[in-house]
Amino acid sequence: MEVFGKNIRNARSYRALSQNELSKNAGISRSSLSLIENNEIDIYLETAKRLAQSLNISLPQLFSRNFSNGNIAAYTDDNFLLIFSENAKSLLKKQNKLQIYLYASTTLSASTISEIFNQKVNPKLSSLNQIADALGATISELIIRKEE
Repeated sequence: MEVFGKNIRNARSYRALSQNELSKNAGISRSSLSLIENNEIDIYLETAKRLAQSLNISLPQLFSRNFSNGNIAAYTDDNFLLIFSENAKSLLKKQNKLQIYLYASTTLSASTISEIFNQKVNPKLSSLNQIADALGATISELIIRKEE
């Protein structure tokens, strides 16, 4: 998840915000923001959403390896966990794999994966990353609503 922290730092710098300003706007401590930017802490999806909203940047861009300050898309609120779940289930189906594949391919329990897919929890980003990795995708790809 190294790219997430780096993108937070780059977007904050581009927006000319101090860590104090961003942490206050996002409702987290400055020390937590520092840990996030240095990839030393795992955060929840809702915290990532608050950071994206505070930076006025799309959440998928914060996970993108191709992040560019010159091409920032504005934040739009969406049910990212629902989108992630739908896209992950669709990818499982395309790969002819069952949900049990994820239990064997990650360190997540069956109940944790089920709770994520049923949007019953506020998952840690590391959990979403494990699922994305097991599917050969990125969080950025899985939290973008696919056009019908």
